[in-house]
Amino acid sequence: MWSPAGYAMVATGGTQGNEPAFTVRAFTPTKVAPVWTFTRKDDQALHLALALALGPYAEVYAGGLGANGYPAVAYIGG
Repeated sequence: MWSPAGYAMVATGGTQGNEPAFTVRAFTPTKVAPVWTFTRKDDQALHLALALALGPYAEVYAGGLGANGYPAVAYIGG
C-alpha cells in the first residue's frame, strides 16, 4: 500500500531470526532499507501483521494476529 507521504507500506512478520514479530515497515523507492519499522514481539508467542489502513493525518493502523491467535491492532502515529 502506498501512503500519501510516498512510502510503500508493508505488513508482515519479522526479519530472519525475529520471525514471530508483528512488523510494519515503510519503504521509499530510492532506498533498499526501510525508512522506519514498527515491531512488537512477546516471548514464545506468534505475532503477525496482516492488514494496513492509513488515516487522514498519516497515522497507520495495522491489524493481524497477536499472542495465541488473538486479534491484534496497532496504531502508529503520523
